[in-house]
Amino acid sequence: MFGSYSKRLPPLSVSDIARSKLTYLPAAKLQNITQCIQKVQTQRVPGDFVEFGVALGGSGIFIARQMARSRRFVGLDVCGMIPAPGPRDDQKSHEVIGSSPAVNPKESAATDITATNRTC
Repeated sequence: MFGSYSKRLPPLSVSDIARSKLTYLPAAKLQNITQCIQKVQTQRVPGDFVEFGVALGGSGIFIARQMARSRRFVGLDVCGMIPAPGPRDDQKSHEVIGSSPAVNPKESAATDITATNRTC
């Protein structure tokens, strides 16, 4: 499949990844991801980390740099097939995603693409 990278890079802080402009997620959601990863690892929950819809890649980089080396990270994306924002999406989604050349206007406008802020 893919080769492994042997060098261990230090974790990134929430402010580091937010400044990189490689994610649409606000700092509060990145902090929530950090807490969830810590909880999963502290409780020794087996398995790997998967992100569906990597967009710019920043949250995937953030996750991969937070998780233990014994775990794998898999990022999946449809690459250029983002559905257009719908009526249930917030204004930011319409401004950021609606202007992206990767948006697929043929997709249903009712599709809700706004990420929810769920906690572990």
